[in-house]
Amino acid sequence: MSITVLDEKQLFDRSFWSSPEKWPHDPPGFVFLARAFDEIGRAIHGDQWNEAEYPKEPENDDDENAWEAYERAEEAFERLKSERKVGIARTLAKQCEEEKIVAAARRPRGQMVTLQWYRWNVDDLRTRFFRCEICLEGERCSLFVTRDSLEQFIATQPYAVSSPLNAKHLSPYLKVMLSVSAAMKISPENQPAKKLVEYELEKRWNGRTLSKKLLGTMATLIREPESQRGRAGKKEVAPVPAQSGTSFRAGLRIFAECRRSRRSMPSSKPGASDTRRGGSSP
Repeated sequence: MSITVLDEKQLFDRSFWSSPEKWPHDPPGFVFLARAFDEIGRAIHGDQWNEAEYPKEPENDDDENAWEAYERAEEAFERLKSERKVGIARTLAKQCEEEKIVAAARRPRGQMVTLQWYRWNVDDLRTRFFRCEICLEGERCSLFVTRDSLEQFIATQPYAVSSPLNAKHLSPYLKVMLSVSAAMKISPENQPAKKLVEYELEKRWNGRTLSKKLLGTMATLIREPESQRGRAGKKEVAPVPAQSGTSFRAGLRIFAECRRSRRSMPSSKPGASDTRRGGSSP
């Protein structure tokens, strides 16, 4: 049985797909199937993959024609979303069947087993994409693809993120930083919170666990210097009391000197406040 556009809601377990924080982590060199699905979707459809513009509701509640047009546009929008999701699932399955993307299964004890092409020679895509699992010898195994084969495929897509300056080599750290920057659409105008950037970095990292210090450094380097919370806070808050305090002390000295000058006293004792602030008689 082949999954059609109308059956898209049955293709994915919504509770599972809407909770990426509960997905299996990516072992070194592998990407969980659902994350690979999302990366391919962005590489093929660009901004329209996650941020397609939803139809706007009519301003006039009494305009029946406008509301009918809105409902048609809404149906078309949902249909297009379904077509894209099903299309990406078919594309990913086809690439695995043709062995252009190398798929693997993680057994319950952690072994990574490369899957042969025939494992993807199926019509019912639910058996692979519902919860991104496969049954091997009676065991439920999570599905993954290799990072290298995924990147090679993505590089050929219209919205693939190209390496800057045609660099011949990028370290794993730079690769994941570029991937996060592109996925979060980071720009001078769009500066997400550091914690969100750290979350995306940790989610996409395939190597050994990143230390908190290194994770924070990578998140800092992705964003603009002005957007760093620590510095921004100091610029906005810290100078205020310091400047106000300095002006206050200087004002006291000037006020004390003026008083002494007006009184024209040959000798005057500095007030307690002047003494505490380092004041002295002229």
